[in-house]
Amino acid sequence: MTASTQPRVFTTVVVTAVVTGLLALSILFAVLWNGSRTELDGLERDAADRARAEQVAADYAVAVATIDYRDPAPWRAAMVAGVTPELKARLEAAVGTMNQVLQPMQWVSTATLDDAVTTSVDGDVFTVSVYLGVERSTVRGAGRDPGETVYTITLDRSRDWIITGVGSPLTSMLSSGPQQPAPATAPSAVPSPAPGG
Repeated sequence: MTASTQPRVFTTVVVTAVVTGLLALSILFAVLWNGSRTELDGLERDAADRARAEQVAADYAVAVATIDYRDPAPWRAAMVAGVTPELKARLEAAVGTMNQVLQPMQWVSTATLDDAVTTSVDGDVFTVSVYLGVERSTVRGAGRDPGETVYTITLDRSRDWIITGVGSPLTSMLSSGPQQPAPATAPSAVPSPAPGG
């Protein structure tokens, strides 16, 4: 190899190394960018799904917590709106029982949304806790419920966000059966008899 060809060989080796390095960096960048984009798309989809579940659950909870015993039709409709046929049948069967509570208590309530949070995701099943502020008026008096009223709503994404389960103070009342209003003045407590007496 002559002295005149050495610089050309060196230059070729350097250029080849630089091109190879740039090509490797380009491939690496493309792989990393594609992975990041896929991960970001997944995070965006997850956030959008959670937001949708929370909106559906919040709308349902506010509607069913808004009650007027003088016109129960909107509340009855809200109870079964957007729920599965199985849940609808159970809720419709329970409405009559609930009416035995609402009418004698002259129940009127309005609800405002405080927050809705997705608490779990299992495949297509989302569980959302909905926190409401509830102003209530009954024969016992009027005022805001202490603390927050919490509804737990379960939804199925694969069925266009249909509601598959509802846990709420109302369902607790239904499970305990109809209640009569408390008397204006509670009777004096009667002490329990002593054991063996």
